[in-house]
Amino acid sequence: MIGSGGVELIEGVHCASPLPLGTIVEISGVGILEVQDRTSDWIADKYNDRIIDVYFEDHQSAIEFGKRTANVQKVVEVM
Repeated sequence: MIGSGGVELIEGVHCASPLPLGTIVEISGVGILEVQDRTSDWIADKYNDRIIDVYFEDHQSAIEFGKRTANVQKVVEVM
């Protein structure tokens, strides 16, 4: 799958977020990921831009991971 950043998304490497494309984030319990896709505007609005969708290769893996609350730190912010 190709993300909105034009990059092929890879599980364990990429995520979707309202943050600028290319931003690197560290998510507790997940690891370091790069923003290369976007969340829908209505979802970003619903969560006040405080949401990150972790990319998974298959639906079952995403279901097993579930919805979580985690600490997130920007490692590199792209302006």
